[in-house]
Amino acid sequence: MNRLVTLLVLLPGVVASGQVAKAGGSYSMRLKLKQGQVLSYTVDSSTGAAGQTQHFTMVRKWTVISATASDYTLREELLDVKLNGQSTSLGNKGSNLQINAYGETVSSAASPVSLGSPFPKRPVRLGEQWSMAITQVGLRGVMSYKLTGFKNLRGRHAAVIKERFTSKAASVDGQGELLVDIADGTILQSSLSLKVNYGNDTSVSRIVMKRV
Repeated sequence: MNRLVTLLVLLPGVVASGQVAKAGGSYSMRLKLKQGQVLSYTVDSSTGAAGQTQHFTMVRKWTVISATASDYTLREELLDVKLNGQSTSLGNKGSNLQINAYGETVSSAASPVSLGSPFPKRPVRLGEQWSMAITQVGLRGVMSYKLTGFKNLRGRHAAVIKERFTSKAASVDGQGELLVDIADGTILQSSLSLKVNYGNDTSVSRIVMKRV
C-alpha cells in the first residue's frame, strides 16, 4: 500500500496540465478546462523488489464540476484498481479538488494522489528548467521539469516535458516524460521510472499513464 501511494503521488494528474502558448521565443503554460469535462486515464505500474514483482492497474478519472477564469473544482476517482490482476479495496468513490489557473492545489479532501501543476508562472524557453517541491504523504523531494520540444501523438500536437524527481529523505530517484496537448492542456501520456529505497529494501518501478 505504501509503495502504491508513493507512486501515485509522483504520477502526474490531469491537474498537471495547461494550455501551452508561444509568446515570443518562450512558451506560457496555463490550465484550460471546461465544466462537465471528463478525463480518464489508464495507469499501468510494475514494481520489482526482493525478487518479486507487483503489477498495479487502474483507471484514474477526473470530472470538472465547476470552472471559472481563476479556478476549477474537480472530482477525482481511482477506479478498477487491481494488484496482479486481482481486484483490491484501494480505489475510491471520489474526492473533490480545487485548483487555480496554474493548476496549483488550492484545497483538497485528504487525497494523497493530488498534485499541483508542474507549470511555471512565467514563460519558459525550450531547454529551460523549473522545479517544484513535493511534501505530500510524508514524501519530501524536488520534481524538476524541462520543456524539450514538441511531437505528434495519435494525431495531437504535444509539448514534451522531461521530469526528474530526487529525494534524500525518502531515497527516491525518478525520471520521466510528460506529453501535454498544446491545444487544451490535457496530458496525453506520461511515463515515470523510479528507484525507491525502503530501509534495506530497494524497489524499481515503471509507471505509464495514457489518456483513453
